[in-house]
Amino acid sequence: MVLARLAGALGATDLLDAVPLVPGAAASAMESSDLDGVEPPGRLLAIVGAGPAGVSAREGALKLREAARFPAEGYDVEYLLHGSAVPLSADDHLVWLSPPDSDGLVSGVARAAEAEHVRVTSVTESSNLPVVLAQIPLTIRLQLLALRFVQLRGQDPDTVIVGAWDDHDLWSTGGP
Repeated sequence: MVLARLAGALGATDLLDAVPLVPGAAASAMESSDLDGVEPPGRLLAIVGAGPAGVSAREGALKLREAARFPAEGYDVEYLLHGSAVPLSADDHLVWLSPPDSDGLVSGVARAAEAEHVRVTSVTESSNLPVVLAQIPLTIRLQLLALRFVQLRGQDPDTVIVGAWDDHDLWSTGGP
């Protein structure tokens, strides 16, 4: 939000004008996540988006891995298409985010996944927010998905690094 205000001060008035709309879009995302039907797949949850939604996809996957300890990967659509989609199968689930999808590549990848028998869920932010700000409610939806997976799997989302991964020596290797 601060960056949107700075961008507005530098001339990106569409961002500045849209800042007051973000709380309503965030509240709407919290009420209806569009992901209520997504169950943990047998193998991998892949989340994909273009441009800023690719960043949201990676953030959502990180929350699923950390909080729910569930295998999830977030991709920019080009990266998924160029090799990472090849091993996806009926044991996986693809969640695709928009906006943006101005050239149809994200929806095209989703159609290809469906043709390969991968379960697919679309999440579209329908507010009138500029694409960059639309990532806020999209990310909220993904955080709610992570919370649901936490509850389904009985995980403690506040304790992320556990077991041998929590070794002090491991984390301090290479430090001063």
